[in-house]
Amino acid sequence: MFDVRVMRWIDNHVGNLICSIIALGWVVTRPLRRRRSTVERIVVMKFFGLGSIVVSAPALRALRDAYPDAELHFVTFRSNREILELLGLTDRSWFIDPSSPRAFVSSTLSVARGLRRLGVDLVIDLEFFAKFPLVLAALAGIPRKAGFYLVQEPWRRRLLDVPGSYNHYFHTRDIFLSLVYLLSTGDLYYLDFDAFRRRYGDERTVVSRDAHDRVQEVLADRGQVVDVDQEMMRLTLRIAGETLLSADIEGDADRVGDAVSILNSHASRSMMRLLAPPLWVPIPRNLRALRSARLLDRVVHEIIARRRATGEDPGDLLSM
Repeated sequence: MFDVRVMRWIDNHVGNLICSIIALGWVVTRPLRRRRSTVERIVVMKFFGLGSIVVSAPALRALRDAYPDAELHFVTFRSNREILELLGLTDRSWFIDPSSPRAFVSSTLSVARGLRRLGVDLVIDLEFFAKFPLVLAALAGIPRKAGFYLVQEPWRRRLLDVPGSYNHYFHTRDIFLSLVYLLSTGDLYYLDFDAFRRRYGDERTVVSRDAHDRVQEVLADRGQVVDVDQEMMRLTLRIAGETLLSADIEGDADRVGDAVSILNSHASRSMMRLLAPPLWVPIPRNLRALRSARLLDRVVHEIIARRRATGEDPGDLLSM
């Protein structure tokens, strides 16, 4: 497997230089290019974050409504194939193989050639920081680009035809939706975005009455100081346990929450450092991560063992 840390390092350092060059060429050749009056083929690109692909579903539905006659394509890593098939919101998916540097380059060039032959009119880059989608779009000769503009990367404003606003106070789902809103309405001030968001993004998970009561208990406790972060962690674990595993894991909320925080911190730090020590090196940070992983494994295996013992089939994730 092509190391994710190496991929991110190359994308950040080499990608900036490549995109700056592409942006300069894009500005020079802009007066010579012709843009189609209609959009017949759209490709959406999202590579990192399986959960981000899941929450892109409302944006994909909004794209369908905005361009009902256009073909909708999606480009991502091969490992995300199953989730795209489950969503079933695109006409065709294209996959990059990151199993090795050679496979990565070969599949990238193959996808670029395929998109170029297809004649894609518009690319929508759902990555916030990665440069690879815009490099791939340039290789594919896609004439119009929509993505997110970050102040620290000025080349994006020159390279993007539709530079969306990246607002980190919004949920990822709403950030994706805001780009489709801007693309379809041209409203730079997002004046009607709230109504648009409610139309496509107001999806709620149905949870048990018990979980609902827990929220009410926390909200009703106004006479005391409430640790909102801790309570929301407990509630999130309880909802996840009930909806995915039909299990009550609130009793382990403190330990599981701490373990998840440690693993998230370890993963983020490892991905951002090219020469981070491998997990088997017995330094304190790695030892904490290994203990946290063992704890999560134990909790999950206990849930699986109880399910096997009862033989129940409530139709949740474990029933698949």
